[in-house]
Amino acid sequence: ETRCSNGIREGLEECDPAYPTYWSTVYNPLVEAFSWLGRNEEALGAARRSLESLREGGAPLAIGGIEACARGLAALADAGRAGGTVGGAAEQAQGFVEHARQVASTGPTRLRELGPEGQAWLLRAEAERSRFSGDHDPEPWRQVRAAFGYGHVMGRAYAGWRLAEALLAGSGGPARDEAGAVLVE
Repeated sequence: ETRCSNGIREGLEECDPAYPTYWSTVYNPLVEAFSWLGRNEEALGAARRSLESLREGGAPLAIGGIEACARGLAALADAGRAGGTVGGAAEQAQGFVEHARQVASTGPTRLRELGPEGQAWLLRAEAERSRFSGDHDPEPWRQVRAAFGYGHVMGRAYAGWRLAEALLAGSGGPARDEAGAVLVE
């Protein structure tokens, strides 16, 4: 049985550590929540804690690490776009993308190869790295959107938003038309 206090963040962090789950299942949603609130430093902290929890739990290359890395990269990109500065941002971004790639290539999976969800999160990590670098190439986001098409509605919608954003950063009517089509789908 898991016991938590009434505070949201505090409660999640004070849950029974003996509960048989990886803490990444707690921290990854926190990364997302903090990102939506514009609290990028806290989102980065939660992404790092997610990866630390996997290491401490003896599973440093667990597949959930790819998601943590993708979300951490998104927080770095968002911080940069909001005009914020994150110390060591370039190094953190490189560390996140390298870890995601390492998990994808050598991490343990029951299928012995990365499944559709893992592939989708890896593509998102690569696309977020591109966005962090200031690249407005829509192609990575097209790939992410297609990869999440297996049924991950939130992942597909997020990728559509970023695809439209990249398209609108370009020029020309066809890109604008494609962005509009993506957003209403």
